[in-house]
Amino acid sequence: AGAAADPGTPLGRLPLLSEQELHRELVECNDTGAEFPAGCLHELFEAQARRVPDAVAAVLDSEQISYRELNARANRLARQLVELGVGPESLVGVSMQPSIDRLVALLGILKAGGGYLPLDPALPADRLAFMMADAAVPVVIADPAGLPDLPPTDAVILQVAAEAGPDLEVSSAVSGANTAYVIYTSGSTGQPKGVVVEHRNAVNFVCGQLAYWQLDSADRVLQFSSLSFDVSVLDTFVPLCAGATVVLASQQTKLSPPRLGALMREQRVSFAALSPALLSVLADQDFPDLRVLISAGEELRSELAMSWLRPGLRLCNGYGPTEATVLSAFTEIDASRLPPPIGRPPANYQAYVLDSRLNPVPPGVLGELHIGGAGVTRGYLNRPELTAERFVEDPFGPAGARLYKTGDLVKRLPDGNLLFAGRIDGQVKLHGQRIELGEIESALGRLPGVRHAVATLHEATDRQLVGYVQRSPGALLEPAELKRQLGRWLPGYMVPSQLVVLDELPMNASGKVDKAALPAPGIARTAGPAAPETVIEAMLVEIYAGVLGVDQLGVDASFFDLGGSSLQVMHLVSRIERELGTDVAVAEVFLAPQPRELAGLLRAEYGLRDSDLDDEMLAAFSESSLIPAQPSGPAG
Repeated sequence: AGAAADPGTPLGRLPLLSEQELHRELVECNDTGAEFPAGCLHELFEAQARRVPDAVAAVLDSEQISYRELNARANRLARQLVELGVGPESLVGVSMQPSIDRLVALLGILKAGGGYLPLDPALPADRLAFMMADAAVPVVIADPAGLPDLPPTDAVILQVAAEAGPDLEVSSAVSGANTAYVIYTSGSTGQPKGVVVEHRNAVNFVCGQLAYWQLDSADRVLQFSSLSFDVSVLDTFVPLCAGATVVLASQQTKLSPPRLGALMREQRVSFAALSPALLSVLADQDFPDLRVLISAGEELRSELAMSWLRPGLRLCNGYGPTEATVLSAFTEIDASRLPPPIGRPPANYQAYVLDSRLNPVPPGVLGELHIGGAGVTRGYLNRPELTAERFVEDPFGPAGARLYKTGDLVKRLPDGNLLFAGRIDGQVKLHGQRIELGEIESALGRLPGVRHAVATLHEATDRQLVGYVQRSPGALLEPAELKRQLGRWLPGYMVPSQLVVLDELPMNASGKVDKAALPAPGIARTAGPAAPETVIEAMLVEIYAGVLGVDQLGVDASFFDLGGSSLQVMHLVSRIERELGTDVAVAEVFLAPQPRELAGLLRAEYGLRDSDLDDEMLAAFSESSLIPAQPSGPAG
């Protein structure tokens, strides 16, 4: 019909949908209009401070703070920042561990009219220096833990004062169109890029979540996400704008699934947002007070979703790039909806499935997901060309509206939900983190002796990043040294678990690297002849082997040299806690990655000896050939 109506229409522009189908895609599936206030993020918090001033705003271990006190301390910090010249469109760096002081810092920056820039102390110094220079931060707020990791800077370094000053609100000219925060994400060109999120983007998101989940002062929300991960807006500001309690998890607790599970039970957490990587190691624990659990950050697979379907728990699958403000689509999951779709757009968001010419595709046909509406952010800081490339004119919205091209392939299901089907470029999601493979390849290519490099996400090795490097003629490259050098620029989650050095990379007929022909990364099946000398060493060896999928290994084998990933570390500490009855932090595995080293640490730090193991623990290993009948070394 379209061809007959206009024979001169290019084939690529002929309509593939009937008028009824087009109306469903553009209107019915995107009818999300809702009112939201025109103010700023901190003003939503201030309204709760007036409504429930004595309610507990946040708790960390034995420390807690009321809404009145938190508001007063944030006002005092805001006045300091204003005196230092902070105002609308100023960016203030935040280099702090999870704490009540960090909440004070975030609210104080917003009240002063500025936007906050997360500076994760765990990031390499070179990367932090680039972000601070690119954002031109005049002030950095740091705590004692974050201060030593800051690179040299001309910015004023400020710490949050402990006392609460007079409760005087700060007046600033900030509006909904000003910057609330900037989060840097991985960049395909080798440099991270800062996403500028305005107050109106964040306010619409927060208000939409409050309306959907109906949070109130009785709720206790786990604040787990890193400040550099925009889900932190969900688990920080949504509760603070509802009068609920923010339950902060310390850095040590975050690194130990058993401790995190215990915290959630002790603090009666009712609402949490966690990545599938973490959900996989918490699935065997019970959380009687948990009523809402949001999976976000990467694909939620059917098997994992099934393990979390429990009476009284609302399990939600969330999706959203930073460029479109946290969650651009979400849906509640039940046993009838597997594999889990990513859902529909929330209030004032639109989600279109389009082809390369921005034409809607029929239901069930793959297309690129484009996000529109109030969640579409300003774009990339100091990157106008990239902003113009990824943020395009919205042909379906009002004049001036834009769409964000996500690069994600999706299809529309018969019920209107969207199903994620992969990427159209070199971006991957791993353990909740967004990674541009091009940035890894660029960093590898800068190392001495590397002629060419390619990075992949290897699905067959528990979803590990693998880097392949072609050495320059005569170059002697050691994978361990290459990884050490990468760590000077790339954050730890972007450093490949394994590096494979090749004389030549396989090429296809077009002269590009043939990724399908790359050799599978090899994992050594043995790592030294040393046998365990104690029952604890033998148990650790068997736990290591089970987690890594290795047939056998020596007691001096390094967990990470055998390809262990950050997710597998969480599985490791969970098994140690379950089978040895000892709570070990992830950080301690990094300090003592060999079974013998870790056994020594358990002995020195926790006093654990063979004689402490009960019959039930030993019975689980009684069949193991690794258990020595009579230890040849000193007991314990």
